[in-house]
Amino acid sequence: MDPILATLRAEGIDAEGVVDPELALAAIPGGGFEVLQLGGGVPAEPRAALKELAAAHGMRVLEESAADWQDDFPGFARARLLPHLR
Repeated sequence: MDPILATLRAEGIDAEGVVDPELALAAIPGGGFEVLQLGGGVPAEPRAALKELAAAHGMRVLEESAADWQDDFPGFARARLLPHLR
């Protein structure tokens, strides 16, 4: 996640990230976030809860997985995330 966050920040995006769905659920209320990115590793049950909570807070939800990017996380961030964040 760190290379993805670094790439987004270098492009002027104020990005934060967590890998624990419970931490994400706790951060959404009052966090002032506009977009929630759910990676491929988020299990179905917390994924549904995160999507519901994000919608309740007016956030857009992206569901993009870096699994096919052969560890090119900066490339993934530029190609799959940035177009949705600009």
